[in-house]
Amino acid sequence: MNDTPATVLLVEGDPADAGVIQAALTGADEGSFRVEWVTRLPDALELVAREGIDVALLDGMSAEDFRRLLVTGKDEPSERRPG
Repeated sequence: MNDTPATVLLVEGDPADAGVIQAALTGADEGSFRVEWVTRLPDALELVAREGIDVALLDGMSAEDFRRLLVTGKDEPSERRPG
């Protein structure tokens, strides 16, 4: 079993909503998630390029922004499109 917590990228502009989501994830199963919260796409792209993530929770992101996030997190861009 892997003891490393999954890194969750939370892109959420509302601090209250972000707090609720963070509390739910960090309290869900002690140590299972490490939540990285950002409020803007450029910050999300920088984090993905620098550290990588396991999963993303996105707030109102367009399909093009989502594609940019996917491409940033890959070694080689994929031609697959979400949806």
